[in-house]
Amino acid sequence: MIEVNSVELKNNMKKYLDIETYILLRQDKFDTNIDLARAVTSEKLLEGIKADIREMYKVK
Repeated sequence: MIEVNSVELKNNMKKYLDIETYILLRQDKFDTNIDLARAVTSEKLLEGIKADIREMYKVK
């Protein structure tokens, strides 16, 4: 796991969004309906991160 502070994340957002995460599951433990419903696109993730940073620094 990589840990970064908010300044590092803000300054290197693309770098961290380009890092792919993989989780290996046994096939019998994977529920397509539930697991895919919880998935988010990188665009949605970026929107959420930017919103969190704006809130943290009160930047509009």
